[in-house]
Amino acid sequence: MTPRWVWEYSTHTGTGALPPSPAFVSRFDAEEWLGAHWRDLARRGVTQAQLLRDGLVVTTPIPLPDH
Repeated sequence: MTPRWVWEYSTHTGTGALPPSPAFVSRFDAEEWLGAHWRDLARRGVTQAQLLRDGLVVTTPIPLPDH
């Protein structure tokens, strides 16, 4: 079974305010995607993102600057 990597977001109103990211088959792909989309996420109110692998948290929350 291929691992499933997904970003879960937090906003000022809490976790899960937005749907999670698309699913990725590698951590590299997931991190590359966040690097390309963090500005848009921050504009939508995301304050931090946390990477999950098959539903288990694998990173500490990564803050997304609002500028």
